[in-house]
Amino acid sequence: EESSRMAKEGEEEGAGLPLQMDLNASHFDFVEQKVLSHERGKPLPLFPVQPQPHPHGTGAPALAQIPKAVQSHVALGVGVAETALSRRVRFEARVLTQNGRDVHRELCGFFFLADNSITIYEFRHFGKKSSALPLIQRGVYTHPTGHRQGEPYQINCIRKGATLYFESSSHPSLPISLSSRPLLAIRVTNVDEKTKKGLLFEGRNPLECRQVEAYLSQPLPPAEEEEQRLLTTIQGMLRSRLRGRASRTLVGLGRQLRGGGKAGLVRRSQLQQALRAFHINLTHEDFQGLWRLLTSSPGAPPSEDGVYVDCCIHSLVGGMAEDRKTLVRKVFQKLDGSKTGLIKLTDMHKFFNGHAHPEVQAGRSSPEEVWFVLFGYLGTRDQPAISYADFEHYYEGVSIETESDADFFSLLKSCWAV
Repeated sequence: EESSRMAKEGEEEGAGLPLQMDLNASHFDFVEQKVLSHERGKPLPLFPVQPQPHPHGTGAPALAQIPKAVQSHVALGVGVAETALSRRVRFEARVLTQNGRDVHRELCGFFFLADNSITIYEFRHFGKKSSALPLIQRGVYTHPTGHRQGEPYQINCIRKGATLYFESSSHPSLPISLSSRPLLAIRVTNVDEKTKKGLLFEGRNPLECRQVEAYLSQPLPPAEEEEQRLLTTIQGMLRSRLRGRASRTLVGLGRQLRGGGKAGLVRRSQLQQALRAFHINLTHEDFQGLWRLLTSSPGAPPSEDGVYVDCCIHSLVGGMAEDRKTLVRKVFQKLDGSKTGLIKLTDMHKFFNGHAHPEVQAGRSSPEEVWFVLFGYLGTRDQPAISYADFEHYYEGVSIETESDADFFSLLKSCWAV
């Protein structure tokens, strides 16, 4: 009864998720069939789960300490391919990038509980033809850096907003745009929570169900939790200082950092200078703490000489919520129909419905006025197209100014008809 109750709660939680999915169900089903066809016939489990003590001493049970709640799936997988393959959790993902072409990549991920393996496929659609190609081959992967370096990814790592890092050198088939850095960062945008909790609670007694709940809610390692707290404090301070000028400041700051950086990196002095130029003042201690966190975060460049320019804005103010980011990406994908990675101003003007803007609806502005405000933030006389970086930074600013998710979604959906 306990397991049924908790599984039902998991279904209700999953059913309550906002429908902000990157891929529609038919696309995901197509990819899933390709994955299963490729994986059938392989011996299982491919990667046996090895018992390990809990790494952080938090008191919450590690995976190995839940003998039936999770690990029994390993035994079920031995010689029973279909049973093991059926115990999978689907998740949607995106590449963490400001490369406009890569924003169009639609990623479908699968976590197999039989052996804690992960695979990520890219869905492609060309006219009437569709294809699904593996971006990350199925395997058991570990945190390549940070406080959890060497620890394997487990099912509690598959949650909305989590970032998975993979060593680019281990995936020689990656396109050049994704293999140029040592680590490829993949952000989980949505998870099939109904299936995830249903599989974990199925057939478990009350004690095991409580162990699973504790396992899924494991806290971060203490050092990582403290760093996250400090970063969140600085980000909150910066966001409050940007209110009323967020979009204009973030677009301008991003352009200055991209223009001054070399090899895609921003140096300490360049970041200090750019912050001063846009009247974002930090004390010496706050800036030193911020720089230390930026250069030591997972996915940072190997040396501490700089930080990646496309990660700078997100690190400074914190990225918008994943559901909001998904909608921003949908708008960009619509405006960049040819998938060049840039939006033509003429196309942008054509699709923009100023009459539906809240300021116009309230009678405070005209459609022409709201368009010229948008153009003033994003357009320049010598730049006939808008980059994804500028587009994203503009809406990062809008997100800072808009507290309500409903208002943010309404603004984008009404103005861009998505």
